[in-house]
Amino acid sequence: MTISRTSRVDAVLAAALLAAGQVDVWTTGGVDGRRAAAIAVLATAPLAWRSRAPITVVLVGVGALTLLTARGEDQFTVAQLLGLMLATYTVSALRPARTAALCVTAVVFAALTNSAAAGSRTPGDYVFPLILLGVPAAAGASLRQWRRRSEELRQLTEELLAEREAHAKLVVAAERGRIARDLHDSLAQSLSAVVLHAEAGEGALGRDDERVATSLARIQEVGRSSLAETRQILGALRQEDDAVGQPRLDQLDQLLQRYRAAGLSVALDATADRTPVSSAVEAAAYRIVQESLTNVLRHSSCRQASVMVRGGDGLEIEVCDAGPGAYDDGGPAGFGLLGMRERAELLGGELVAGPHGSGWRVRARLPREVGR
Repeated sequence: MTISRTSRVDAVLAAALLAAGQVDVWTTGGVDGRRAAAIAVLATAPLAWRSRAPITVVLVGVGALTLLTARGEDQFTVAQLLGLMLATYTVSALRPARTAALCVTAVVFAALTNSAAAGSRTPGDYVFPLILLGVPAAAGASLRQWRRRSEELRQLTEELLAEREAHAKLVVAAERGRIARDLHDSLAQSLSAVVLHAEAGEGALGRDDERVATSLARIQEVGRSSLAETRQILGALRQEDDAVGQPRLDQLDQLLQRYRAAGLSVALDATADRTPVSSAVEAAAYRIVQESLTNVLRHSSCRQASVMVRGGDGLEIEVCDAGPGAYDDGGPAGFGLLGMRERAELLGGELVAGPHGSGWRVRARLPREVGR
């Protein structure tokens, strides 16, 4: 069994005080050297267990002092006194305040009783024990308080580190979600348009060269546009200002032209007032319109859609088509609807999408400022 460093130190201290006490007893002499030596052993040897059983050590020290009191003697050696002070310090440092106070009170009471039983008449015989036992008791209590506060600080530090780590994970997850939405609303939709034009060109291959050339030109146009938009997104990721590279509502006409060029007839009803809205709200409104029109192009058999943007206390967006179509709110095809809802909810708004008549409708309401 391995002996701890603290136990070894206690054993060395106990042995040193035991030896000093025996030397003091036998060199000083007395009526009953064996009895005095036994009391010296009782007062010093238990110190070897002071860290493991401090209360027991204090009580044994009080017992040794009580034996002297019963005989009307106060011949406590220096080693025995140091042992009692050490025991008082240890119990004050290692045990709860109430328990330590009871032990210290017992030691002080035994010391004062010993002085009285020995016939002491001078005030110093009563003040001196209070000082000798009170100082180590106060030092032990201070150490206990310091340890308690150190433990509280350690626990608080661990909690703060855990909270910081959890916050960092949330920030990373939010940023990953934002990047995923931006990529879906830009690059993925551009690729969908490329696929549609490529399929149209393939269908006209060998039969309608003009249509093939038009499809190839549209593919080039969409490719250049998506490349520029990808560069904007990458630039925004490197900027501290989130507004950099974000799409704006005044770019809706350009967006609708791209869908009209892809064969979708889009009517725009924009009656928003001139009250400014935050860049995040503008970007979300733009992306919601973009995703909604892409869904019409991909899923609806109807090639007509309407876009409504209205202002007021908030910003209302509505995109409708006359259907019919095949929409799915789950799986890969459902990421667009999920992304639109996330955009609206992150800003404190709401988005509802579902069948409307024979077609599909997306309605969103966004605040003018984030968090309103």
